[in-house]
Amino acid sequence: MAPGVRVHNVIAGPFEDWARTTSRSALRLRPGGYAARRQPGPEGWYDLVHSHYWLSGQVGWLAADRWRVPFGAHHAHDGPRQELRMAEGDTPEPPGREIGEAQVVDAADRLVANTLGEAGDLIDLYGADPGKVRVVSPGVDLDLFTVGDVAAARAQVGLPPNAHVLLFVGRIQPLKAPDVLLKAAADLLARRPELRQRLVVAVVGGPSGTGLGRPRALQELALQLGIQEQVRFVAAGRPGDPRPVVSRRRPGRHPVPQ
Repeated sequence: MAPGVRVHNVIAGPFEDWARTTSRSALRLRPGGYAARRQPGPEGWYDLVHSHYWLSGQVGWLAADRWRVPFGAHHAHDGPRQELRMAEGDTPEPPGREIGEAQVVDAADRLVANTLGEAGDLIDLYGADPGKVRVVSPGVDLDLFTVGDVAAARAQVGLPPNAHVLLFVGRIQPLKAPDVLLKAAADLLARRPELRQRLVVAVVGGPSGTGLGRPRALQELALQLGIQEQVRFVAAGRPGDPRPVVSRRRPGRHPVPQ
């Protein structure tokens, strides 16, 4: 990839979606565990191990021990104990996650949290040493990602130039709360009905996790709220996939991906 950087792709299938159960989550650890047992080079080849998410933290813990290097840092994603803030209709994480997270929190030399709230959870819920918890807020490279031409961007994806756009991009599941955006849009239109012809609610993503149980729940909610004409669902693609197909055209308006 670059001088001093090597990427090892560990196949941790199967490729079809799996429910997040304790046994299946544990199975995902096995390929990473096998990779961690491989000697990457002479002792001291790596300076430390830095893991992300609790499953990788379990593998990182093993790798650090086998490679005789410090388990230098673990980045806790999603926040610990998600069930404390579980969305309506969602299901709790498997018990194995809480146990696994606690083990990683105890083993890592440094813990990285995205927010002060998540840092507090690590300390209060898992007994993490406050002295090894650091907050590193997510950021963006403003030299690479800059504001572009809004009109050109809208034309490229088929959005009317005068539309008021509400956007959700992410995995469609209760945890991400996309339903909140739809309910807010319905509330907005109830207060300001004159916006109905200009409002576009774009939902970009596909069902994931517990959302796979009701893959059309958002479409049903939009219909229930009476905003089905304002909501556009665009399936998330992977690099190289064709662009979304335009399913319908409205007279005098740009086609909108459906």
